[in-house]
Amino acid sequence: MAICLLDGVFDGCEGEAGSLEHIIPNAIGGRLSSNKLICRNCNSDCLVIS
Repeated sequence: MAICLLDGVFDGCEGEAGSLEHIIPNAIGGRLSSNKLICRNCNSDCLVIS
């Protein structure tokens, strides 16, 4: 079981990692990804700029 690296940073963190996250963004040629870094909720919240 992998723990979300952003646990406690965003409200609604699931605590357990499982969302596919690109290590280097696809937009700049990245192909490496992992589903053991952050949870789905934190991955979605990272896109929100407040």
